[in-house]
Amino acid sequence: TVAGPAANESPTARHITPTVPAPWGPSVSEIRYRVMYSNGTVAYTISGTYSPSAVLNWDFYSDDPAYGDRFISGQLNGGTPDSPIWGDWSVPVLAIHWDTTPTTTTTPPTTTSSTPPPSKEYAALGDSYSSGEGSGNYLPGTDSASALNSCHRSPQAYGPLLAASGKFGDLKFVACSGAVTDDFFVANPANLNEPPQLNVLGPNTQTVTLTIGGNDAGFVHILNKCVDGPRPSGAPQQDKGGYGCSRNQVLRRDTNARLLALAGAPNGSLTVGRPIYGLADVYREIHRKAPNAKIYVGGYPRLFGPSARNYPREKGAPGGQACTVGQLHKGPLTINFRVDYFDAVWLDDLGNRLNGTIQQAVSSAQGSGVPITYVPPSTFNGHGLCDSGQSWFNGLVFTAGSDTPSAGSFHPTVTGQSDGYAAAFASKTR
Repeated sequence: TVAGPAANESPTARHITPTVPAPWGPSVSEIRYRVMYSNGTVAYTISGTYSPSAVLNWDFYSDDPAYGDRFISGQLNGGTPDSPIWGDWSVPVLAIHWDTTPTTTTTPPTTTSSTPPPSKEYAALGDSYSSGEGSGNYLPGTDSASALNSCHRSPQAYGPLLAASGKFGDLKFVACSGAVTDDFFVANPANLNEPPQLNVLGPNTQTVTLTIGGNDAGFVHILNKCVDGPRPSGAPQQDKGGYGCSRNQVLRRDTNARLLALAGAPNGSLTVGRPIYGLADVYREIHRKAPNAKIYVGGYPRLFGPSARNYPREKGAPGGQACTVGQLHKGPLTINFRVDYFDAVWLDDLGNRLNGTIQQAVSSAQGSGVPITYVPPSTFNGHGLCDSGQSWFNGLVFTAGSDTPSAGSFHPTVTGQSDGYAAAFASKTR
């Protein structure tokens, strides 16, 4: 069994309590356990004498953020200290499920080492909407300028939240902020020590969740073009924008080309030269790497909201109405950043078009025999930045003490991850 953490412990703490039941219990004279890393290095060993008159319970405690890389292995002596009959076993820490009951009720363990069934694994892949960008409390090594890694994996992202239920198995959390489809196939050039995301998949993978395509579609660049307000001094010209982005024909053509590439059109490429893979091909490759896994693909929630009555009148906006999506406080001044109503409708429509592309790719993969399901983000409805309900998104937020926008801007909040994405995925994985 797995328990913890206690109220005064780190959220990464786990207590593992193995129990040796009858009929092995009376026949076991010694027992020893090793907590090991996946490379075989022993973290520590505990051994002792088993008393047949009492159930043996030991707690193993790990307060290490890398606890997912550990597993328990050990030996049971079904003989005596003088004539031992050892049986080996090992179990991943986050997928503890073992049964020490022998195959018959009369035969003790033999000298042949027994291998436990492979543990099931859950791979949480994808981009910033899956890594938990904007939720904070990022895992060590994923929010480090010195280590050149800003994948921003948060334990408050929907992947870890789903894994906490225990039903999905050992979590392999590799989603990375800024990821594009190419990062599934090659090492991430923007973040060190990030191998291709598909590398974590294998025959033990039982569940895969992901969001991917938003960065290939260029949504960060599009938002830079659509938010009206001053830009940091020295900002690149291509990052300067304002009202009226929906009428920018160059922007519209570039976005349409990117969406076509995600739909499988040939020769799709990013501005920086990285290829855009057709989403159906990505899904098929996930299935090839993890043939036993069920795959769940999330859509992208509507960011702003459709109702004009939630956009106050704004004299300078082309549509005559605009929604405030961020504020910058500089001394006594408050600088507002807004999105025009017509631009917001266009941006939300782009999200719908991307979701349509994702759904079509899922259907195509299903036709190829891939066990894949589309997860609509309808749980977010009514919680956009310009909806009347509580927003489940960060607006435009700024790095502390500067006028530089934070990477967490325009991403789901902690509530958005839990009540939005985690709830949506949970409803499909029941």
